[in-house]
Formats: sequence, C-alpha cells, structure tokens
Amino acid sequence: MSLIRELLSAACRSAQKRTKSRNTILLTLGLLTAFNVHALDINILYLQQLKPEQALLSNVFNEPADAGLPGAQLAIEDNNTTGRFLQHHYKLATAQNLAFEPLLQTAIDWVNDGNQLIVANLPVQSLKTLANHPDIKGRAIVFNSGSTDDA
Repeated sequence: MSLIRELLSAACRSAQKRTKSRNTILLTLGLLTAFNVHALDINILYLQQLKPEQALLSNVFNEPADAGLPGAQLAIEDNNTTGRFLQHHYKLATAQNLAFEPLLQTAIDWVNDGNQLIVANLPVQSLKTLANHPDIKGRAIVFNSGSTDDA
C-alpha cells in the first residue's frame, strides 16, 4: 500500500511541476505577444455638407458654423493620447461643402486611396447616396454623425 502511495505522490509532484512549467511558458508567450505591437496608422475622413445660412426668427439658438467638426477633432486627440501606447496614430481629414457632389467625389477618392473610415455629417438623402455608392458600399465603413433619421 505504501508503494502505491509513493507512486501516486511522485506522479502528483511531477504533474504539478509540468503545470507550473506550462503556465510559465504560456505567461511568457503572452507577455511577448502583448509587447510585440505594430505601428498602425488609422485615417478617418470627416464629411460635412454645410447648410446655407437662413434668417432666423430668433438668434438665441444659432447653430455653430463648425457643428460636429470640433467633436471629431477632440476624438482624434483623445485616441492619439491613448493610442500612442500601442503605436496607433489617428489622422483626420476633413471636407466641407455646400454641395454634395464634391463631398461624394472626395469620399470616392478617399476609398480608392485605400482608406476605409468615413464620418458623415450629411442630410439623410445624401447619406444614403454616399453609403450605397458602388465605389463605397462594401469597401468603407460610413458613420452617420449628423442625420437624425435612422434609415
């Protein structure tokens, strides 16, 4: 009986040592992987279709001329602050125009240059046209930042 106990005890000690060794190897590999970061450049296009100025009955609540853009710029600054630890660098390109066609062409050129992220502050019909354009659909992610329509 004591021989069986000795054998079982030796087997348990051996298994514990293998488990510790395996855990040490896994931890080491995990740390090496975590510190093996690659620089990553993330380009984002911000599109805004400007609205023509209209006379208001009240000037109490004027919409700022740059509505939306400061939020995008702040987001880029925040992402670059955090992203620097992982060597991520975020860049924001902007295009603003009263007409939609130049904005659409800018987006098409952006995607054709290999970029994939577009933040669109556009009226709903322009947003739908942009998102469904054959040069953009399936090749880029379009984020709606301006239209309250959920279509």
